[in-house]
Amino acid sequence: MDVIIGVCCSMLVLPVCLNIEMPEIWYIALPLSTWAIYLTDHLIDVFRNTDEYPTPRHRFIKKYSREIIFLLIFLCATLLFLLIDQFDIKILITGIALLSIVILHFIIVRINPLKKMLINNKEFAVASIYAIGIYLAPLLVLFENDNNNLVPIISFLIFLTLAFINLLMVSIIEIDNDKKMGNSSWVIAISQTRDQKILYGLFIGIFFVIIFTIPFANEKIKFLLLSYQFIALGHFIIFSFRKNLLHFLAYRKLSEILFWVPALVYFFI
Repeated sequence: MDVIIGVCCSMLVLPVCLNIEMPEIWYIALPLSTWAIYLTDHLIDVFRNTDEYPTPRHRFIKKYSREIIFLLIFLCATLLFLLIDQFDIKILITGIALLSIVILHFIIVRINPLKKMLINNKEFAVASIYAIGIYLAPLLVLFENDNNNLVPIISFLIFLTLAFINLLMVSIIEIDNDKKMGNSSWVIAISQTRDQKILYGLFIGIFFVIIFTIPFANEKIKFLLLSYQFIALGHFIIFSFRKNLLHFLAYRKLSEILFWVPALVYFFI
C-alpha cells in the first residue's frame, strides 16, 4: 500500500500546482488502477516461476494468489463501472495509453525475462506507467485550456526520471533476487556496472534540470519541483548507503516513502 499512497501524494497536489480542476473519477480510478497493475505484475512473476521466492511480497502474493485474483476482478469491474458511469474523454485517453503500455510490459516480462536486449527494460516501462497515469490527464486539461505547458511538461519528464531512478536503483540492489526468480531486469540486460554509471548520471542530470527549470515556474510549481529535488537527493543518499539498508528491505521502503513528499507542498501553497 505504500506505493499506492505514493501515487496519491504525487497526484493530489497536481491540480493545485497546475491551477486546474480534475474530474472526480480521476481521484478514484488512478489509485485503483495502480493497485491492479501492481498486483497483476507480481502475479505474473509468481505464475512464471514455481520456485520459492526470496522476497516477502512475492511470497505473500503466491500464498494468497486466489484471493488476489478475486480482488483484481473486483477492481477491474469497479474501474469499468466508473468509466461508464462518470465518462470523461481525458480519463479514457489516459486509460487507453496506460493499458497499451501495461500490455506491452506484461508481454515482455512474461516471454522475455532475462534476454539481454535494450527493449527488455522493465524499469522504464513501469516508470512510464506511473508517470503517464499521474500526469497525462492533467496535461490534457492544460492543453484544453491553452495554458503555458512547457514547465508542466518538464515537470512530467522530471517525475518520469525520478520513477525510473527509483526502479533502476532497486533493480541494481536486488539483482541477485531477479536472477533467482528469472525476472525481467534492465540491470541484467546491460550489466550492473553500466547501470550504476547511468544511475549516477541521472542523479546529476535531474539535479541541474530542476535547478534550471525553477526560475521559469510559478510559485506553486516551484514547491513541487523542490519536492522532486528532495526525492532525487533522498534516492542518492539511499543508494550511497544501500549496504546499510538491506535489513528488512529498508532501502525499498524508504525510497517508496520519498514519493509521499509532494503532499508536503500543501503546507507551502
